[in-house]
Amino acid sequence: MKRETAIIADGRQWPCPAGASRLRPARRGNRASLRHRLAAWRRLGVALAAALLSGACAIRMAPPAPSGEVAFDLRGRFSVSQDGRAQSGSFFWRQFAAGFEVDLWGPLGQGRTRLIGAGGGLTLVNVRGVAVFDGDAAALMQRELGWSAPLDAFSAWVTGRPAPSWPVRVHGHGVFEQLGWRVAVTSWRDVGGQALPGRIEATRQGVRIVVACREWSSPPA
Repeated sequence: MKRETAIIADGRQWPCPAGASRLRPARRGNRASLRHRLAAWRRLGVALAAALLSGACAIRMAPPAPSGEVAFDLRGRFSVSQDGRAQSGSFFWRQFAAGFEVDLWGPLGQGRTRLIGAGGGLTLVNVRGVAVFDGDAAALMQRELGWSAPLDAFSAWVTGRPAPSWPVRVHGHGVFEQLGWRVAVTSWRDVGGQALPGRIEATRQGVRIVVACREWSSPPA
């Protein structure tokens, strides 16, 4: 059978069956274009890997569970005002020895969301039951709720005290500055012979959060 030769990219010739299409040398422009595309894919892969390793992106996962005994349960109302916009709703805060669970919901239980702090970072469980974790708690709240607050510190603020883990400037009984927030207990209530906040205001750079403490169960020691 008569054979023809097919010329390939490295310049060598190899026999091929008669009638087979003759291969032409690859054009230099095509090879450069291919190299550019491969390089772009490699850069994209590196960027995605770096984002995952740094914890900068949110990860869907099963929600963790805070550990330890329950320190207190608190029910009440909250409102958030910023940039001329306002949100309000109800909340249930369960504080554990290591971590917390906070449920937020609007009128008639709409938009129920759970925030879980356990083992670093924050997990948000939305109304569809999808859990999303982010090592940057403030970024997760801002992205999903449109506002953010330092919940690790708030677990102490709702008891009328500054959080022990950060520097604080005290201005009076129940009034202090911490983490750039000014916190003021504007009313107190007696709970089993213990004075606990009835209303708290926290403000920072145009953001105002008001917490009305309606019902304490297992009040903090």
